[in-house]
Parts: sequence; structure tokens; C-alpha cells
Amino acid sequence: MQTLESAKGEPQERFSDRPGDWGRDAARWLGRRTGRLPLHELTKRMGGLDYTAAGVAVSRFSRRLAKDAKLAGMIARIEARLPNVEM
Repeated sequence: MQTLESAKGEPQERFSDRPGDWGRDAARWLGRRTGRLPLHELTKRMGGLDYTAAGVAVSRFSRRLAKDAKLAGMIARIEARLPNVEM
């Protein structure tokens, strides 16, 4: 099963606090899109940013996915494995 950790080749603990790491931004993006977490919840769960900065990170990662087909394909495979949250 493709997970974010397997795609990165390292455990989340190693990249979750690394500034500029695409894995950290991907986790936020997936939490927002698939988990439908509000920004304040994302920051509470992931720490390190206020909700405004988390929103910027999610938007930046969305733009990156639009430009990087390989990364977009990898994230799509990961996203397909995650359960969707009903609101």
C-alpha cells in the first residue's frame, strides 16, 4: 500500500518538522482535502504553524501538484487509499 511514509522512504517523524519538505506539506494538503480538517485542527495536530501559514502551505502544495505530474500521481495514489470523511 502506498502511504506518505513509503513514498518518502522515511517515517513521518523525520520529515514532519523539516521546513520546506514536500512530505510535510502533502500531509497538510491530504488532511485538508481528504480529512476535511479545518486549518485550526491541522495546526493543532501537526503543530509548528498558525492557521494562516497552514493555509498558505496547503495552497502552495496545490500549485506544486498542478506543475509536477509525477508528484501529483504519487499523491493521487496515496489519496485513493485513504478513507473519505463524510461531513
